[in-house]
Amino acid sequence: DVTVGVTDGLEVSAKRFAAKATQALESLGRRFGPYPWSSFNLAVMPDLGGSGIEYPAMVFQGDDSLGFATTHEVAHMWFYGLVGSNPAQHPWLDEGLATWSHATTEPDVLDRFLNLSIPDDVRNRIGRPMTFWERHEESYFEGVYAQPVQALDELGPTRELDCAIREYVRRFAHRIATPDDLIRILTDHFPAARQTLARYGV
Repeated sequence: DVTVGVTDGLEVSAKRFAAKATQALESLGRRFGPYPWSSFNLAVMPDLGGSGIEYPAMVFQGDDSLGFATTHEVAHMWFYGLVGSNPAQHPWLDEGLATWSHATTEPDVLDRFLNLSIPDDVRNRIGRPMTFWERHEESYFEGVYAQPVQALDELGPTRELDCAIREYVRRFAHRIATPDDLIRILTDHFPAARQTLARYGV
């Protein structure tokens, strides 16, 4: 069951948000395994703009977030909703996988991330903890969202990556995963995965 609530006074369509969320749930479920809960809830609010905040089975999004944020926030239902991680120590692990999932669902979004320039202060520092990113807040989007997409894309075809990440979801569902857990599975599919990700700072 997909339920969307819209704050009174906002001129946005709950039906459009529900349709976009449903489409994302179905698409990502085919790729990574079924959505694990019986309901998905989305609240549209006036103070989040084009962004969103995710919790398992519950997402808050801004009134200008339908086009870009919805699929990303739905992807968080798998990363870190189903496969947990330590977002303070490894913020890229859930944000990077959610962004990659979104980008490879919508080709124009993938092109945007692959062509995004990474600032020097965060280039090849994907694996840094939040204590680092708090000092580089202006480059956080490029460093934690875009760079993992570029790194994963370098590994190989999306179809093969889907197989690896589906295995990652299967093995670590309802558990706390680490970057090394992901890397070990990626290496089974892409022998150079560890070296490639190391160049990006993982």
